Amino acid sequence: MAPTFSQKLLAIAIFLLTPVIAYGLPPTTDEAVQVAAYSVILAAMAAMAWSSNFPRYRVGFGAVLFVISDLLIFAELGPLANSKVSGIAIWYLYYFGVLMIAVGVAQTLVKRGHYAAGEERD
Repeated sequence: MAPTFSQKLLAIAIFLLTPVIAYGLPPTTDEAVQVAAYSVILAAMAAMAWSSNFPRYRVGFGAVLFVISDLLIFAELGPLANSKVSGIAIWYLYYFGVLMIAVGVAQTLVKRGHYAAGEERD
């Protein structure tokens, strides 16, 4: 299903805002530049997942959870440096994000007939 106008806007917002937010999290400029550079790639992945033809509310939302987990990692370099909760949140967001991406892609490929469930691939 093709993304609606608002879903396209959200993909653009994900792509533009993720590096901007990430840049502001580490305390030093050197770390901020490195984090922002990585975040451009991360944001592109999430925006493409959100606007892909895979189920948006599984694959796209899973990618957004993945982005949030990485932003929390970057925040631990600065504003959340002494947080005891952020580490737990990072792992749960990462786990469920990757799980949603994997399940969404696998289920869709099976439905489309690209491979049968349980079939081994070379």
